[in-house]
Amino acid sequence: MIEIVTRPDFHDPVEVSEFLKELQRTLRYNHISDADLEKGQMRCDVNISLAPDNSSILGTRVELKNINSFGAIRRAIVAETERQTQILSQGGNIDQETRRRDDTANQSISMRSKADALDYRYFPDPDLPPVLIDDYLIDTIRQEVQSSGTQTILRYRDQYGFHKEYINGLL
Repeated sequence: MIEIVTRPDFHDPVEVSEFLKELQRTLRYNHISDADLEKGQMRCDVNISLAPDNSSILGTRVELKNINSFGAIRRAIVAETERQTQILSQGGNIDQETRRRDDTANQSISMRSKADALDYRYFPDPDLPPVLIDDYLIDTIRQEVQSSGTQTILRYRDQYGFHKEYINGLL
């Protein structure tokens, strides 16, 4: 299992979906995983934190667990953003919590509170030795990892002059 955590850099559900599609292409292209969301080979937990207008400081984070399609991810982001916006516009506070998404009902249900949790707490597994990764190993892996399918398609476009319409059909 690989867990990938990004910075809170996304501002649009389509942007999130496109990032995840590119991640899926990269995992497939490098034979790391089939990364099929519907089969549980790739899952997405979405964290939503709203920042007040003209502020870079994020509000309280709410996590939506185990969303399993790109469409469901987009719908979850929109619905949770609307839920939080409504609460804040009525003067309420957002509780730090984990929620389960019911895509059919277009709603989320609280699973557990994280009111006292500043962050996740990780404990070392006594049966697993620590893995030390140095800069040499990271550089070696960077040289071996192939570009994603998207990067290859764009490189072919630049090298061989494929038409934009054809390239857009591949992406």
